[in-house]
Amino acid sequence: MKILTYIIFILFISCNSDDKCGNITEREVCVTIFNKSGQRIRHLTLTNEKGFNDVGVLKNNSQTSIKYASGGEDSYTIIAVLDNGDTLKSNGTYTEGGWKMNEIVTKDSIKTKYKDSWF
Repeated sequence: MKILTYIIFILFISCNSDDKCGNITEREVCVTIFNKSGQRIRHLTLTNEKGFNDVGVLKNNSQTSIKYASGGEDSYTIIAVLDNGDTLKSNGTYTEGGWKMNEIVTKDSIKTKYKDSWF
C-alpha cells in the first residue's frame, strides 16, 4: 500500500509541475519566458526554424515554458504584444539541442539569459 501511495504521489507531482524544462534531452530546447513588463502580455509567440508556439496571454509577474524539438543548431525569436498595444520582438537567439534559455520581457525589451544545458 505504501508503494502504491508513493507512486500516485510522484505521478501527481509530475503531472502538476509547470517546469517543462526539468527533463530535457540533447534533442530539445526549452525556453522559459518571464513577464516582468508591469502589465499583461495579451499575445505571446515563439517562432523557431521549424514552426511557432502560440502561448497566448501571460499575466504580469508570471512565467511559461516552451519545449521544442531541436536536433542541432537552431534559433528562435519571441514576439510579445503588451496590453497597452506595444509590440516587443527579441533578437534572434542561437541555440543548440539540450539548451535551456530564459527570456525576460520588460516594459521596453526582451532580454536573453542562457540558463544551462542538458549535460
